[in-house]
Amino acid sequence: MNGTDFQLDQLSDECLQVLGSYAVREIASKKANPESNGWLDRLADVPGVDATAMTTIHGILIAEGMLKFEITGRSVGLQYQVSPAGKEALNRHQRAQQQTEADQANEDELQSLANDSHSYDKAEVLSALDTSSQPETPDVQPQPAQITAKPPEQLRGAA
Repeated sequence: MNGTDFQLDQLSDECLQVLGSYAVREIASKKANPESNGWLDRLADVPGVDATAMTTIHGILIAEGMLKFEITGRSVGLQYQVSPAGKEALNRHQRAQQQTEADQANEDELQSLANDSHSYDKAEVLSALDTSSQPETPDVQPQPAQITAKPPEQLRGAA
């Protein structure tokens, strides 16, 4: 487990939402202006995240190394950028969500098969599983290895 594994496990859903919002804004900024340096003004609110928690969330993301910041002066103040570790955490979170969705789809399919209208006769299933009704194979006993001993004078060589 590397440091990012631990960090991703520790981040709340709200932290991931804020981090994801910065990542989306960064991509949009670079598309709109290819010369953009990727630094963004602070997000004041994110849908689904309590506005009073934003300061704490920013602090957590900075402390965990997921979000970088720089002071740009009095006119702009702080600007933020998703760090490489933050991008990796978002990618891992997305892969985990996709895996969870795939697992759920498999579980749904298995449940559908279990609820299928096919019925099996219990006796038929048990007899198919019963190995005593299988044709017997002849017992084959392993043969001992044939070892021939040489007289001691042959082992020492001719003297």
